[in-house]
Amino acid sequence: MKRKRLIYALMSLSLFFPLILAYMAKAGTGTDTTEHYLQTRFDYVYTMMLGYGLVFLLPCLIGIIAAILFFIERDCDTSKNLRTIPVTSTQLIIGAKISILFIFSIAFCLISTLSVALFCKLFHVGMVYGMTYKILMCLIFGAFIVAASLPIVFLIIYFNKSFLLSILFAFFYSIFNWGILGTIGTSISTAKIRFLNSF
Repeated sequence: MKRKRLIYALMSLSLFFPLILAYMAKAGTGTDTTEHYLQTRFDYVYTMMLGYGLVFLLPCLIGIIAAILFFIERDCDTSKNLRTIPVTSTQLIIGAKISILFIFSIAFCLISTLSVALFCKLFHVGMVYGMTYKILMCLIFGAFIVAASLPIVFLIIYFNKSFLLSILFAFFYSIFNWGILGTIGTSISTAKIRFLNSF
């Protein structure tokens, strides 16, 4: 029961985080009512959600959920009962628990994207458009983020340490990945500017 409540609490961040972003974006919205400007404001909130909500926050949540899934049986001494089920440990880890991580990640990304559209509409932040493309992108993002987070999941399983240490692993791994993506993005932007200026 505690495990379900914590997962629901983590999932609620997919609503809370877009709410903050949309509210902050509303404060910076100008008086321009052109279609291009309004679409740009909506894209700004959506991009912030991708960068901070999915790339930075989601790997931390995946690490926390992985620690919950892999340590709950050990801490509650129910791992012996699981061994009576006619499946191997590999099937149990890959087939069940990692599948849960993928489901959580995709659901988190989907709810986050829909929440961005909802709160932008409620707060009149830009013009909501291109939702089919944005939902498709968020679903792909969700799957790739779990795949990119698997190294920290395997570290959590391998070290089999405390819940707090696992959260710290996930947090620092998320910062590391976020920093790398930020560096790559900056490098790409700089190269693009140099390329455009060469003409």
